[in-house]
Amino acid sequence: MAVPYWFCFILSLGFIYCYENLSRRSTTTLSQSSTHDDRFAYYANDNDLRTKYARCAHTDANKHIAWFQVDLGKEFSIKNVKVYYRKEEAKYNWLQYRFKHFYLDVSNSSATMTNTSERTRCYTDRSTGLPDYIIDIPCKQTARYVIVETTYDAPEDDPVTGAFLEICEIQVNGCEIGKYGDGCRDCSGCRTCDVISGVCPSVPCSVNCISGLCDSTTGYCTQGCVNGSWGKTCTSICPQNCQDGSCDRTSGYCNGCSNNYWGQTCNTSCPQNCNRGVCDRTNGSCYNGCTQGRYGLQCENTCNAKCSGNACIQNSGVCTNGCSDFYYGDTCEYECSPYCSPRRCDRYNGTCTGCSSGYSGSSCRDNCSVNCAEGTCDQQTGKCHGGCKPNWTGDQCDKCSSDHYGQSCDQRCSSHCVNGICFSNNGTCVGGCTGALSNDKCTQENVQPFTTECDNSMVIVSIVMSVVIVLTGSVVNFLLWRRNQSQNVKRRLKEKSNSHTTVHGLSDIPNSENQVISSYAELGYLDRPNTYEALHQYANAV
Repeated sequence: MAVPYWFCFILSLGFIYCYENLSRRSTTTLSQSSTHDDRFAYYANDNDLRTKYARCAHTDANKHIAWFQVDLGKEFSIKNVKVYYRKEEAKYNWLQYRFKHFYLDVSNSSATMTNTSERTRCYTDRSTGLPDYIIDIPCKQTARYVIVETTYDAPEDDPVTGAFLEICEIQVNGCEIGKYGDGCRDCSGCRTCDVISGVCPSVPCSVNCISGLCDSTTGYCTQGCVNGSWGKTCTSICPQNCQDGSCDRTSGYCNGCSNNYWGQTCNTSCPQNCNRGVCDRTNGSCYNGCTQGRYGLQCENTCNAKCSGNACIQNSGVCTNGCSDFYYGDTCEYECSPYCSPRRCDRYNGTCTGCSSGYSGSSCRDNCSVNCAEGTCDQQTGKCHGGCKPNWTGDQCDKCSSDHYGQSCDQRCSSHCVNGICFSNNGTCVGGCTGALSNDKCTQENVQPFTTECDNSMVIVSIVMSVVIVLTGSVVNFLLWRRNQSQNVKRRLKEKSNSHTTVHGLSDIPNSENQVISSYAELGYLDRPNTYEALHQYANAV
């Protein structure tokens, strides 16, 4: 349902006049001491008057005090405050036990800067049963803050503990200072008046006004306040832990704090681990240092238990007097190697002065080689004392000797390796093999195809003879061809001289086998073996 913006009265003439709901002003802010889940303070100022959980602001559990505050932004003339508390439907059996024994104050300082003795009380619940879940509280005061507070831990909540507030809506009704009555009309004849009647009071000066002087209509002290009070009318009392009881007249903030307190109103105790219990007034830091075994701005941290004498520097936690035995580091957070001998190490870097047998390295965390002959080695280099076990070599005895190989250097190189040396990873002979042995490790006899020097010589001779025969045949052939050419020339000349007695040329005379003898068979007759062919056949046979 809609919530009225004004607290209204309907007069007999039919006109509507209202007091302003000051909590709905844009300059008003709401806050609470803690928040349960997402039930923020603004739910109490959303114009929704339903009182179910989902519509309410809600403080958190396990707190010894709970408060809800309306900050109006400046002083106003307040008439009344109306509170809507959580109340569920009957089927949920949720009653307002937590609302019992609450109280409502107004003040010109916030809930975080004042305690109840420094505020003006408008109402305290003293119900023997359950209080009303909607309650309208008269509160005719001039103030900036409206504070609802409780310390009541309802036994009905068991096992949940702590003080709670569950406010679903809060309305602060009133007017600006200098206005009054229905519609917030201007005061007549005075700067301020009664918010209900408009009567301009003859305000007596507060006993806390210096020289008893004040404005007759407002009561504001014109010369300031006597020590220990503050506010325009000097009616507010300075916080009890202010140094010498003095505070700022306008804000009420302490000008200094008595020992063991800090904050603007000196309402926060100094950390218990501050030396002599004193701390900086503005931030609570322990400026005189910390008690034994503590460090931090407010001495909230514990020195490492390994710090010698349980002492450390306040701002860093670095151990002041070094470390206990067996530990090192700025805050002694590291343990020396168990193999340091003696069992101590350098405070800053953990370096050992010596190592137990079988260990090396600056911090004695490295093992000597298992192949060291004596099982010990140099701390800095790891070089084995007394040399290496058989078949091993190197400063740290981590390599096979030249005549052994294998993962454990327990296999001997072949005796046929040149100089007896092989590679340590696989036994391959470094310089090859001696004798008639082959393969990488020189363990097999060298088997080769059967060849002799004689065979090689015969091949060469055969090739040379073939070449000689071919050349000889070519020369003979050429000579025969030259001879035949000469004979053919002579025969033609002779035939020419006898042509007048010859009917047919020689080329037309058949032989005994009816073949024509051609004059182009220059190297001999066709039916006889040719000398060139004979030479060629001989060469092929060879």
